[in-house]
Amino acid sequence: VFSLEANGYVSGARDAARPAQAGNTGLAADLRAEVGRNLTLFGAPAFLEAEAGYRFRSQGPPGEWRGDLTLGVDWTARAQVLAQAFNTVSNGAGAPGFAAWEQHVGQLSVVYRLDDKWSVQFGGFGSVYHRNTNSEYGGLVAVWRRF
Repeated sequence: VFSLEANGYVSGARDAARPAQAGNTGLAADLRAEVGRNLTLFGAPAFLEAEAGYRFRSQGPPGEWRGDLTLGVDWTARAQVLAQAFNTVSNGAGAPGFAAWEQHVGQLSVVYRLDDKWSVQFGGFGSVYHRNTNSEYGGLVAVWRRF
């Protein structure tokens, strides 16, 4: 699989003087490319998917390089294990008050197929490395619907 994606963002935040809104008052655009391939891993059906992109930001924050990887392996006929890495590295520092930063998060989850249309996903994620930003740790639960 191969795909290209472009997104634009218009912020609802308007007061850059409020700490929770600082850096989130401007426009942004995100460009991404994705490649993926089916494969067999230890005799099991699997896939590998990689994304790379860049987010252009305005109003102070630096732009951001993005790189994500997903490895999915069918553990059983109904359960698939997903190992994922989500990586963001700023393009240097931005305007005063916006330091250079980076964040690398790992996620491990299981998607369990309930029937031909519905699946549930559960797992956890956590920061592997971060610089000048917050760490992230948590659990996730998701419901999937196949169309």
